[in-house]
Amino acid sequence: MHQSAPQAIVLDENMKTWWASREMYGKSDLIDVPTYTVRDNQELLTELVRDRYLIARESYDEERQVWTFFALQFSENYTEILPMIGWIKGLASYLDQGAEGFAIIYDYQWGSEDVMAYIKLEDQKAKLTNAKHIAEIPHEDYLQAKDILDNFMDDMQDQ
Repeated sequence: MHQSAPQAIVLDENMKTWWASREMYGKSDLIDVPTYTVRDNQELLTELVRDRYLIARESYDEERQVWTFFALQFSENYTEILPMIGWIKGLASYLDQGAEGFAIIYDYQWGSEDVMAYIKLEDQKAKLTNAKHIAEIPHEDYLQAKDILDNFMDDMQDQ
């Protein structure tokens, strides 16, 4: 996964339906999904983690075989998150058969329950849902994401 280039994402009905469900000022038509222009996924992750504004981290739990990535301050702009959503959707093809994952883009820092995007990864496919609030996503996924961010914040305060 790390040595592969970010995949170009085809604008499919799933993306169109999700985009139509989003509420924003000055909403434009979704014509394509921009792709990160980097050599490979490792370069992208390195750039994201190095960006001091994002406060991003990645880790891999060898025992549980779980990869985690988060960016504490990613964006509050739907147009800006499109490359990330496309990238995440492309990661589904790297999952082992039967493995599952998820991604949530929401405002952890300000305690908002609004969800910009929730992506479920399973069967080596990714699906954006139309969830707009935390209550609309699986509670266990939200709690797992919140726990990761809470632990990170606790570690930051201890330093």
